Amino acid sequence: MVSKKLRSDMEECVVQQKHMGESIPTSFKLLEKQIFEESKKRVPPVMTKKELHKFGIISNIIDERELARAVKTLMEMGSLLCFEHDPKLADTVILSPSWLVDCITAILSPKNTFTMNGTLIHSSLRNIWKGPVFPEHLYKTMLSLLENFDVAFPLTPFDENLTGTTLIPAFLPESDPPVLAELWQAKPKKNFKELVRSYKFEYIPYGLFGRLIIRLLNVSTGAVHHWRHGIVFNYGIYQVLIRLKHQETALEIACRMPDYNLTMPRDVVETVDTLIKSYYKIGMQVFVPCVHCVDEHFDNPTLFPLEDCQTAAVSGGVYIKCMRNGNTPIRLDRLVPDLTMKDFQGSKVAWEALDVGDMLGEGGAATVYKGVWEGDFVAIKKLKTREKENGPDDDDTFSKVFNEFRREVFIMSGLEHQNLVKLRGLCLDPLAIVTEFMGCGDLYGFLHDTTKELNWILRFKIANDIANGMSFLHSAKPPIVHRDLKSPNVLLASTDYNAPVVAKVSDFGLSGAMSTVSSAEVANPRWLAPEIMNFQEFTEAADVYSYGVILWELLTRVDFFAEVSFNSQIEINVKNGMRPPIPSDCPTRYAALVNRCWAQEPSERPTFKDIVFLLLQIKKELRENFPDFAEFFTEEAAPQNNKEEVPQEKPKEEVKTAPKKKKKKTELTAFSILQNMAAAETTKDRMSQKMGMSPPFATHSPRNRGMSLSS
Repeated sequence: MVSKKLRSDMEECVVQQKHMGESIPTSFKLLEKQIFEESKKRVPPVMTKKELHKFGIISNIIDERELARAVKTLMEMGSLLCFEHDPKLADTVILSPSWLVDCITAILSPKNTFTMNGTLIHSSLRNIWKGPVFPEHLYKTMLSLLENFDVAFPLTPFDENLTGTTLIPAFLPESDPPVLAELWQAKPKKNFKELVRSYKFEYIPYGLFGRLIIRLLNVSTGAVHHWRHGIVFNYGIYQVLIRLKHQETALEIACRMPDYNLTMPRDVVETVDTLIKSYYKIGMQVFVPCVHCVDEHFDNPTLFPLEDCQTAAVSGGVYIKCMRNGNTPIRLDRLVPDLTMKDFQGSKVAWEALDVGDMLGEGGAATVYKGVWEGDFVAIKKLKTREKENGPDDDDTFSKVFNEFRREVFIMSGLEHQNLVKLRGLCLDPLAIVTEFMGCGDLYGFLHDTTKELNWILRFKIANDIANGMSFLHSAKPPIVHRDLKSPNVLLASTDYNAPVVAKVSDFGLSGAMSTVSSAEVANPRWLAPEIMNFQEFTEAADVYSYGVILWELLTRVDFFAEVSFNSQIEINVKNGMRPPIPSDCPTRYAALVNRCWAQEPSERPTFKDIVFLLLQIKKELRENFPDFAEFFTEEAAPQNNKEEVPQEKPKEEVKTAPKKKKKKTELTAFSILQNMAAAETTKDRMSQKMGMSPPFATHSPRNRGMSLSS
């Protein structure tokens, strides 16, 4: 009876296959035959996309779009494997899927005695993958294949000397280690508290926890111990235990911390959230166990949905009721201190205390107003939220907006630099962020206003200010990536080139430590790096690419690929390595820096620390090319850590390069910034007349690209 049911299920599965009963083009069948014959002759059965294209021509498939359709059809039929969305494997074509099965089986086989406690030393690969079927020159590709299928994850970068290591979760101990009782005692020690989050899934994806371990190893600050379904580690003052509970299809985060600093570690929580929501994209519900039940060691503590806690926190609630023991009131700042913003050290502003003025602009995520608070002009960014009337979708929207709000507030409150827009305070009802007011608007609007003159002094100072602000972000521990760096998100403090500060980076709603951010939330391709378009993880190099586009905008004052009407075509151009031409009269070193920053390969781009140093070299060239401005481009000592000048490249019109060198860090207090800005304003009329500039206009930038905002 069981065999009949199994046979019936298999037949139904076969009938439901996409191409069952369809007519397959003759050229596709010919290509399949060619590939099958080649797979028997080629050892190993692996080729490049270029070689596959030749087989397409032999099969009378000339058009690239038709070849892509044929490859997709053959993949769905199980005849070959391609990995176009994985940058590490984009050029790899596997002619025999059974070869890949053998590749994975060799690693996971019980005969593999070279993986100790889940860690595989790459030098052992010679004993596991033996030629000619598994040649050494393909080890890097084969390890990338294992990662693609969630079988293995790199602990260190691959190198040709095979000195690196890889995590194989299947070889980690499956049960809780005996040492766990010592590392994580039954109760928190004296003067320590415990907070817990529980993630409930419909199913737990294979490889989820292995990938999470890799990310958490980069976040942790010491004392790490991990096994197949759990990890315990230190994160600053926190002790964290994360483990899978398979019987409950759940993942639990438990954090212990001194009671004087009662809050969840934001980077740890966001690392988990980002991996689940952005990488695996699986449905989940998040619950918060009642702290009273946990403190009393009840077996089944009351679970509060996180969305309910968020709503209560934003609406100004103080308590939420636990149904156990007669509706016991539980303080929200004890249950979810991160949602009540308990650890925010800045000013919490009542909406009524703000004198809200004219709307400066509106984006998809927020509306920005000019206002007055405590006698000072401020910018008020009011986030857009919907009343939760239509079920879970609105819950998701509200949760996303609230998380973005908290992220931006904590990024801004934890960083102070003269080239980053300063946070003045926050408002919880409605959600709003209050920042210093930047009276000269955003860089995008300035560049597209042809009545405003832009000479090389101001151009250089803007580029230098942005680089210094970004270098400061990337120098944080762990590094903070902006993820939405673009000219509309650069605000101008002044257009007077005598001012000590002219440009500041703003809008940190998508920013975060690298392990806490995903790749594909930024939709506009004009400033988006090619690897992010290919769904690769976001790194500092992606911010550098965006900066390269801004450098080009500063040079040309037009949109990136302005002649292209459709964003989809811009994305195709960028993925194919195309860039708009750099004007021939551009100073050589400036053109070289643009080319390096927007290089196709992330590894070829300089860091912002390097860029700050390279800008010193550009300053020298500008002094030579523009003698009238020599007094502004005075000699500056190069940073001591960079004694050699970086070799320069000739400018290119279509790119593929990039190198290195240093950073300079400065900090001003809010008072000194305002002092300097006031001093700069006294020379505004004189400089405007000298430079032919119009007086600054009062605007501010929300998130949307290319928005021109006027007061």
